Amino acid sequence: MKRYTTYIFDFDYTLVDSSRGIVTCFRHVLGNHGHTGVTDTEIKRTIGKTLEESFSILTGITEAGTLADYKREYVKAADVHMTANTFFFPETIEVLEALKSQGAVLGIVSTKFRYRILDLFEKTGHDGLV
Repeated sequence: MKRYTTYIFDFDYTLVDSSRGIVTCFRHVLGNHGHTGVTDTEIKRTIGKTLEESFSILTGITEAGTLADYKREYVKAADVHMTANTFFFPETIEVLEALKSQGAVLGIVSTKFRYRILDLFEKTGHDGLV
């Protein structure tokens, strides 16, 4: 039987649940700009999209400058809240370690910033795993 040698994973909702951090950061930005009618479920439905696209969906705003401002504000909030509110799914580390022990190359493709993903692996003692 042929074995794969490389595995590429999505991050959010595949390896981790970061929805608590994402909702916290969106709530921060949306609240600062008077967008009060957005539900947590609506926010979670945008996970995986770019921040600009998500803010446009949630607010109806299409002006690029405003969306860029919201993104910058979100990133600052995420620097405080994201890693502490992101959790590996119970099987994630076990599966990644098993694949790595078999000599597999592991990677992640995500809209999330690379430094934020690496920060989670480092802070949980799993740096170098992917």
